Amino acid sequence: MQLRALVPALAALAAIPAAQAFEVQGDGWKLSIEPRLQTRLEIASASDAGGDDYDIWDGVSTDDPQSFNFFVRRARIYVKGKSDDGFFFGITTEYDNIGRDSADENINDSLKVSDAFIGKTFGDSVKHSLHFGLDEMGQAALPAIDQSSSTMLFPNVRLSVAQGNHGVGFVYGVETEMLGVEVALGEGEDKAPIADDDTDLYFAARIYTGLSADMFLRKTAESFLGQDSAGIKHQAGLSLEYGNVAGDSDFMTIGLDYLVHYNQITAMLEFAFLSYDIAGYDSDGMSLTLQGGYAIPLEGGKVVEPALRFTYIDNDSDADEAGVLDNEGGASGMYIDLGVNYYIDGHDNKVQAAIQIFTPEEGDGDAFAFRLGHCIEF
Repeated sequence: MQLRALVPALAALAAIPAAQAFEVQGDGWKLSIEPRLQTRLEIASASDAGGDDYDIWDGVSTDDPQSFNFFVRRARIYVKGKSDDGFFFGITTEYDNIGRDSADENINDSLKVSDAFIGKTFGDSVKHSLHFGLDEMGQAALPAIDQSSSTMLFPNVRLSVAQGNHGVGFVYGVETEMLGVEVALGEGEDKAPIADDDTDLYFAARIYTGLSADMFLRKTAESFLGQDSAGIKHQAGLSLEYGNVAGDSDFMTIGLDYLVHYNQITAMLEFAFLSYDIAGYDSDGMSLTLQGGYAIPLEGGKVVEPALRFTYIDNDSDADEAGVLDNEGGASGMYIDLGVNYYIDGHDNKVQAAIQIFTPEEGDGDAFAFRLGHCIEF
């Protein structure tokens, strides 16, 4: 990559009007800028464990809960670069949840850099990748963790007891014709520098396979838009995750996942087992998710895709939990999602609508939510 070529290219990028795909190639390198914008309307009705009205966005029981929420769920810009000799980098800035009315400061809109890493790929028949920096390192564990929203089957994310981690560290991957391995090692997201043990390390590893080269589905995606798979393509994975957080607390998850794509059908099964010790309290939990979609092609290249998902979560096997639905979920109980997607231009321009029904493990905290979202990617 030559600086004398890069500077004029960046100037050319700055002159391109907004709402276009930004991509510039130079002498042995390529630079791209990819915006993502997702707008959303949410309507919800919920109750707490005692049967009183509950506000899922503010997370409080109230006689006057919000019924509607209009906001920009995701507003992101991905800057990516790669060279012919295998070097690559990624920088992501995000300004998510603009306008979301919520009492939780952790999800209210704020401008931040969510990814910033540099790496190297090498190898021919066996492909290797190593990068270092700020990243969603949980991607090396169960695919439900820190998944990309670009191929989601529903506007709301899949739920799991797997923890994930957003921090600085190393991520290594290797892939053959029918087998792949990913390993991540870095700092924990929730540091506790004044605790007795302030290592706060995070480790995750996943091995995945398609059993044969012809059936190996290398890409992990919730929806394949009915693309012809030329027979069954699938991916089965086994993952392990460990984290030391807040000094004296730690957790470990073991996950199993299976993804299959057969022409118009996409289906996914995920299971995760969680064991944790938080400030001397030892317990475990589990989650099970089963989802699928069926893509129906229409004229002009458009696609309609109905989808169905079942999720069961038990965050603490030693207690019956009277959970409530907060935002997109996570409390112990049963979740049923029913949705439909309309793809105007594939995943680059799509409208998603879905309802979610939540029944807690214990208590009367039932909830119903409707979400309507529009996603544009450039």
